[in-house]
Amino acid sequence: MKIKSLSFLASCFIAACLYSCAGENNTAEQPDNGKQQPAPEGKAFVGFIDSTAAKAATRTGGVYGPLSNPSKTGIRFYWKTNEAGYAKMQINVGTDATPKWADPRAQKTLGTDAAGHITQVLFYNFYHNSEGSYQKLDRESYKVRYIGNGADFYDPSHVNFVSNQDQQNPNDAIRLGDYGDCGIATAVDNGIWYEFTLQHAAAYITFLPYAGAGASQAALLNCKLRNIKIEADEAMNGRFPFNDNGVDVSNRPAKNGSNNVIFSRCNNNNGFEVTNSKDQSREKSAVMIVLPPGTYHNVKITYTLYDPVVQTEGLFVKEIAQLTLPAGKNQPIASVLTCEDYTSKFSTYHMWGAQDYYWNTFYPASHNWNSGGIPAQANPPSDGQLRYYSKQHIIGTGNVAPAGTLDHNAPSANLLTWYVIHGDPRWDTSPFTYDGHLFTGRIWFFKKSAIMAQRGITESQMNDKASDGLDLRSLTNWKYYDNTTKPWSEVGAAQRGYYFSVMPLGYYLDGRLYMQSNYQGYYWSSTGYPAFTPGTFSDCLSFGPGFVRMWHSYDNFDRRSYGYPEWTGE
Repeated sequence: MKIKSLSFLASCFIAACLYSCAGENNTAEQPDNGKQQPAPEGKAFVGFIDSTAAKAATRTGGVYGPLSNPSKTGIRFYWKTNEAGYAKMQINVGTDATPKWADPRAQKTLGTDAAGHITQVLFYNFYHNSEGSYQKLDRESYKVRYIGNGADFYDPSHVNFVSNQDQQNPNDAIRLGDYGDCGIATAVDNGIWYEFTLQHAAAYITFLPYAGAGASQAALLNCKLRNIKIEADEAMNGRFPFNDNGVDVSNRPAKNGSNNVIFSRCNNNNGFEVTNSKDQSREKSAVMIVLPPGTYHNVKITYTLYDPVVQTEGLFVKEIAQLTLPAGKNQPIASVLTCEDYTSKFSTYHMWGAQDYYWNTFYPASHNWNSGGIPAQANPPSDGQLRYYSKQHIIGTGNVAPAGTLDHNAPSANLLTWYVIHGDPRWDTSPFTYDGHLFTGRIWFFKKSAIMAQRGITESQMNDKASDGLDLRSLTNWKYYDNTTKPWSEVGAAQRGYYFSVMPLGYYLDGRLYMQSNYQGYYWSSTGYPAFTPGTFSDCLSFGPGFVRMWHSYDNFDRRSYGYPEWTGE
């Protein structure tokens, strides 16, 4: 009988390797068949790990890129320097019916590649924890399980997939073993050593987001990829049954509201670079996660981009109806990040009733953005200039911004109340770019035609009377029309054509652009507030996350010296 005893004095060794890589879905990478005689005495288990990853001192990791066949790409795994001693790798020294698991208490690196990545490791001094003894190895073969972070439970019948899978550097998932990487094998005595190839039992996703061509690309390239979240209808984190066939997804835990999400921060939320192509993303912003294999439904991937200049975030969402992830395979998901750009509106700020914009060719606007907007600059509009507000004061039906001014064709205050009260206001968190930077939000209202059809009124009636029957062109008392907003996401695709959107572009005051972090919008009506002469106040619309208001008053935001963007209409 061949006796391979593992002890402090006379140790036999196991040299383990991950022969195969996690190739793309439906593409298998062939193993490296090279062998190396181990230096220590005794029979060992020998193999190689096919890896191009960087050195690190924790568990298994991987990088995404070309495999040994340059026409293929996938994750190439590598060993870490502390796999032993924490029950991450275990062999069954009992039987299938009554398993008895022993884990190595020491390891030694036998080989590295040209870049210094660990390609060959010896595991030795296998120990059975409950017996408190080192084990003799004398069989022709042993079942092997690698359970990575599942070893925290010292239970090879389960593997633990982690919900927060942070990645410090792009395209270098050095902590896959911490997050749920797992594998199975049978180690066979070949007469010289025990030899096995670890078959990865988890599934992998490599996210490859990049800024797509178009008007928003330049602004997005100046942002950082801060984090990625993936969620689905099925559980993807927590403890999963694990056996000699791999992860038992037939006994997948039920979704409980928190185990169906995996979240990955990029460089501690400091972010990775945003690139303009899939190939560049692979090197500069690729993010890898490990999760249970199987089929997932209603998959939602959210990429959070951060603009470090204005200190804003935007959420970019990709949805996949069904995603099947085979065990041991990598699924690359390339996502083109684009959004609408509204830079053309940047030049349209103006005071109420002005004939020219707040900034023009003689007094150009600053583009010196920071958090909160653009600092005050010299030469804001002053009395006597076409940029200055109109002092018109009229009570009654003639209470309309003068002809030839920028607000003459703006909606009346009466009409705006119908949008606010009966326009089903909805807040949309979609991102947009504006003057080279990233922002979020917009409000949606029913179009006039939709309100008219629902309320049985005409456009003329909406302009003549407010939603409560008052005529704000003549009302000298102050009054607010307020409503709350509901989520735009609740509106079905078939109904969205009945709405139009208005952007939250902030306002100018005393030469400074205020673009608040809670993304508020302000727009002039064509109606002056009739209580004072000369006219210094006019009715306006304001909105933000959760609220919308039509102002008919002499409050701050009704002052005609505020610069609001031009109303774009439906």
